[in-house]
Amino acid sequence: MHQVRGTALTGFADQLLLDGAQVQSEGAVDLGGPSGPVFFGSTMVSIPLDQGAISKTVGRIDRDELLAALRKSISLHIRLMRMARVEAERRASPLLPRGMLADVEFKIEGELLLVDINVECPLADPSSNADGAEVDR
Repeated sequence: MHQVRGTALTGFADQLLLDGAQVQSEGAVDLGGPSGPVFFGSTMVSIPLDQGAISKTVGRIDRDELLAALRKSISLHIRLMRMARVEAERRASPLLPRGMLADVEFKIEGELLLVDINVECPLADPSSNADGAEVDR
């Protein structure tokens, strides 16, 4: 059986949490950044902890222990940041992210696990090369 062990989540538990998630995103491009355009955004993930397999997997552990395990889960952070990156790419199009700074925060309110992923992405114009010169098409 896959479950939370001590302070570590299994990959199965990570996926189980995200399968039950509702995701909302917001953000915008700031064209006036000193180094060029930058995307600033936030992806909010809500996960009900009292439903089905999630409840069976994480419902038996202390909420503080669960938060500690979530904060330490590298695979969960990677999955969450990928979700936020996809949203940033979609919202910044046709500009492309050149990197991403992300801050991931977890909290539990009632029976909901709430995750906020705040991102900042410097952007590049895909029609320009690395030096900013226009590319012939």
